[in-house]
Amino acid sequence: MVRSLIAFVTALTAAVAHPSATPPSPATAKPLVWEVKWDQARCLLMRRTQEARPLAFVVAVTPGLPRVELWLANGPEAVSRSREVRHFDLVTSPGNDPPLKVALGTEMVPGSRILTISAGSDFLDRLGRSASLTIADGQEHIVDFDLAGAAKAVAALRECEDGILREWGVDPAALAGLRKLPKVVGRPPDILEGKDYPREALRARATGLLLVRLDVTAAGRVSACAVVRSSGRADLDDRGCELWVRNGRFEPGLGADGAPSPAKIVSMFVWSLPPH
Repeated sequence: MVRSLIAFVTALTAAVAHPSATPPSPATAKPLVWEVKWDQARCLLMRRTQEARPLAFVVAVTPGLPRVELWLANGPEAVSRSREVRHFDLVTSPGNDPPLKVALGTEMVPGSRILTISAGSDFLDRLGRSASLTIADGQEHIVDFDLAGAAKAVAALRECEDGILREWGVDPAALAGLRKLPKVVGRPPDILEGKDYPREALRARATGLLLVRLDVTAAGRVSACAVVRSSGRADLDDRGCELWVRNGRFEPGLGADGAPSPAKIVSMFVWSLPPH
């Protein structure tokens, strides 16, 4: 999940010493400026603390996909004692939003940890109106993060997302204007049988993540597919689009009037090797 950003976070934390065995708890972040970056298939919003052991806070969005990932590099010991997924409360303030239950997974990189949190796209609205963010374990605050300036930072992240969508041939205003996005029906076509894997790619044990733009009709069929981020192999790209057009079935999107509407959307296609 976080592999495409490991080099980014590794560079960010390259000068950081190994974490101490007993970091202060809670760890209170001292903020620097927000930064927005583009990393392969994601718009990234980053904030880094000013301590000797910096804590990097990264919000990652793949344009067009309804999911937000949060990454914490050099996360505190209290949330990264093992590689097992653990559950915590994510609290933003001020506001009346209830705590968000989040699952954290840990990925190790040289000199740091990456903790991953997945949330829905509405989390950006919540982040933009917040002054602080806390990860808590029950009543215990593990990390307190100052989010001063988050509204402008989230707006910049959305500008990045909208700009990339336009480059990919998706009108962000039309996408946002849908009352309901198309929803894939049944088994998505990225669950493959061995016969679907291109022969040469299978022989090379090739895998890859493919992002495509799909034209979904008002009847829920895929009328066209275009690659917006290659898997790295033309045969995997071509077969991926072929499968979406052949097998992709959607509950159609709904326009502002509530009627079925055609839509251009972004979808992810993961090529993973079938079992032997």
